Amino acid sequence: MIDASTEDGPDSVVMDLGTNIAGLTTFLSCLRLADALDCVMLDMNAEIGDHQPGAAVTFGEMTNGRSTDDFFYSDLILIWGGNPIYTQIPNFHILTEARYRGAKLVSISPDMNASAIRSDLWIPVRPGTDAALALSLARVIIDEGWYDADLIREQTDLPFLVRLDNDRFLRESDLELGGSEEKLYRWDLARGELEAANIESLALRGSVPALEGTFEVETPRGPVQVQPVFEKLKAKLAAFSAEEASRHCGTPPALIRRLARMLAEAKAATNVETMVFGKVYHGGAIQRAQILVFLLCGHLGRKGAGFCSY
Repeated sequence: MIDASTEDGPDSVVMDLGTNIAGLTTFLSCLRLADALDCVMLDMNAEIGDHQPGAAVTFGEMTNGRSTDDFFYSDLILIWGGNPIYTQIPNFHILTEARYRGAKLVSISPDMNASAIRSDLWIPVRPGTDAALALSLARVIIDEGWYDADLIREQTDLPFLVRLDNDRFLRESDLELGGSEEKLYRWDLARGELEAANIESLALRGSVPALEGTFEVETPRGPVQVQPVFEKLKAKLAAFSAEEASRHCGTPPALIRRLARMLAEAKAATNVETMVFGKVYHGGAIQRAQILVFLLCGHLGRKGAGFCSY
């Protein structure tokens, strides 16, 4: 290792821990050595499918977990991607106690497994088709007007404007020569004009970004039509009516609508994920669709609420 580091640099030394995290003393010793060597450390989570890719690209990190007693503040808990009564035995009693406190427990799984038997509601879904179910939930929530407009205006990219001619975000570089590629734009309904999104704070400061509509903006190369991402999202979700999604995922349309209403009416909804979808083909897309549903209903940023990937 010394020869490799001195001759070719520390990047030429690669440490692969595999699943040694089970032995904490060994694991931490290797981390200490890797830190001292300044070598490359492979991501064990990605190697074994524990990397939660949907959460990673949506939130910027994959381990957005929390203390299990936070379930006591939830009134709706979705077991979506696991069978925790088998795989999280020390934690499952927390879910049971949350039910004693009034939380509804819903299991979404291909089989009526042990966790589903002990839930208030079982939602059947064909293996690998969870994205169709989630996108159908999103369609129902939007069609019924159950989404939290204030939260998604402030906390998501759904108000950002997209050019209709090339499907790219509208950027400062589109509006002026030498402009930034990083500065994005919204349409402020309060002022009736284009506004640059603040890159220092999410606070809207009186702005009311449009979620729907088509607008025209002037560029050095002429006028360009733009739409908020939310408008583009609605167009994508058009293919996921409850009936159409049911043909893919096998979940009865009535159950899809029932679950959508439960999510919309819940004061604080959360979930149990158990690291399943990182191991499934297109699992990242499944997880992103799940997160979309939670964000549309405003389940973010308060106790008992929010998507939990770990």
